[in-house]
Formats: sequence, structure tokens, C-alpha cells
Amino acid sequence: MAATGFRPNLKKRGSVRSMSDGRYTFSRYFSPTEHHKPANLDELYRYNDLELYDREKDPGENTNLAADRAANGDLVLAMSAKLESIIAAEIGVDDGHELPDIDGVDWALPQERFD
Repeated sequence: MAATGFRPNLKKRGSVRSMSDGRYTFSRYFSPTEHHKPANLDELYRYNDLELYDREKDPGENTNLAADRAANGDLVLAMSAKLESIIAAEIGVDDGHELPDIDGVDWALPQERFD
């Protein structure tokens, strides 16, 4: 990329973290320049596109339960906590350190965005 001068649009939601516990499948999509560990439901919905499917009741994954925050917020939080546990075990600190080194690109979401 550096040799060609290509600069990707890093504000697109191009990164994803997903997991399944057998019944539910949960995915959290985010901008690769905004790596973060959501601390609460507001941060989850502010900085991520979310998908949550009940594979027992909806094996074709047609109904995104995360779309109804009021009805499924507790389940979204529980699945997010499971995902964060897997991330911690498999990646460690999820700050974009596995991504390429591009001049001027900081992969982490700035803390002041949470203040």
C-alpha cells in the first residue's frame, strides 16, 4: 500500500469480532480505526453495528435481535461480555496491533470520544 500511495477509507465499518455460544451468534462491526472495548450498552450501539441471532428459534439468522435494543439489551450485553472474554484470551489487548503499520494511522479509538 505504501509503495502505491493507496490510502484506504478507514472510517468504514470494516472490522468485525464475532462469536457463537451454540445458541446465539453475536457480531460487533466497527471501523478499523476505532478499536475499543465497549464498557456499556450505549458504547456498544454508538461505535458498533451489532448482529445477534437466536440460532435455536431462527436457524436461518433472519431476525437481528440487536435491532431491538429495548427488548434485547440485556442479552446483547451478555453476549458482548462473552465476546470480550474470548478476545482477551485469544488476542489480548484488542487495539489494532495486528494491523499494518501505516504512517499517520492510530488504530485505537481515542479516549476523549468516551468522555
